[in-house]
Amino acid sequence: MYVPRIKIQQLHTLIETIHGSSLQDDEIQSIAQQTSSILDADYFALLRFSESKDSVPSMISNNPPEFYPAYNEVFKEDFLVDALITSGKTCVLQRIPGWNDRQNRNFLSTLASVRPASDGIYIPIKAVDGTIRGLWAIARAGLDSPAFSDNDIDLFSFISSFLAEAYARLSISSSKEENTAYLDLYGNILLAGKKIQARFGEVFGIGRSDAGITQKRNFTSFLLRYRTFATNHFMPGLDRWAVNTNGRLYTFYFTFITHDSATPPKQGVPYALVSYADTTVSGEETYQKEQLLTNKASCSFTKREREVLRCIFKGMSNKEIAYQMRVDESTVKRHTHNIYEKTGFYTRVNLVLNLSLDTIPLATDSPELAEKAIS
Repeated sequence: MYVPRIKIQQLHTLIETIHGSSLQDDEIQSIAQQTSSILDADYFALLRFSESKDSVPSMISNNPPEFYPAYNEVFKEDFLVDALITSGKTCVLQRIPGWNDRQNRNFLSTLASVRPASDGIYIPIKAVDGTIRGLWAIARAGLDSPAFSDNDIDLFSFISSFLAEAYARLSISSSKEENTAYLDLYGNILLAGKKIQARFGEVFGIGRSDAGITQKRNFTSFLLRYRTFATNHFMPGLDRWAVNTNGRLYTFYFTFITHDSATPPKQGVPYALVSYADTTVSGEETYQKEQLLTNKASCSFTKREREVLRCIFKGMSNKEIAYQMRVDESTVKRHTHNIYEKTGFYTRVNLVLNLSLDTIPLATDSPELAEKAIS
């Protein structure tokens, strides 16, 4: 993506505007003017779809006043919207096959009669659950104005990624689920209902000055499971984490939020939902069975990686591990690196202190081995 030097400061100012925006009407008008200037476009619009397909979408834009009634008259014929909803991706007028065919002429001529434009870009607005709630659009005035280039599309997509973050912040701020929280990719809590906030405090010590070692270890284990889920959410057994606290079994469930694959997940942007359920523990056996059911993180490690972890817990060096496994020392280093990447712990000490055989089951290991390694 290329940004002319003269427009770099404009782009920085626009990003700052979006970052602090609550997407009110006057703020959208400011964003419209800035975006149009950067892209040498003339018109910018935000369309929000209604619950009913037959209802006219709400629109905020810098289009001329006469455009609104004209668009409302033919919005059902907007083939760009149809293409956007079908594909779930960005759509560009002149890149849609047959865009100028007869069946589209009434829509195009109606808009051209009040606001002539040669080309337009539609980018979907997606809620945290992946549904399309509306779109961002830009267009250039005049039927003979130049079509949008690949660079124009990339630049508008880049701007829209910041708009998407602002929209996501607004959409989660209205959540009233008391036992649900939104997390970003890294496990940061973005919004939490009152009940789950209380559980976070009780189980993990979050928000409490008197948090103990057990609570901190619980949170480390929870965060490790969540990070494993976040990078392997399609694998079975990684969507929950359980712990026994004060005679109750708390099970936390993770739910992946659908994302636009063109926009990489970022810090501060909702990535997953976490909810919880709790039951009275009737005995240690019940708890252990639930732990075995919910803590299947071993499927995130290969068989060889589990062997390396077992040896690390025994305090063996890379050379000793290589000798026991009958592989080169470089292979052991590669497996260790993969373990570090998956767990987020980058020293052997952190692995032993923060992992346990309860949270990361290892083949043929025993609790006595972990205790020996930590001691």
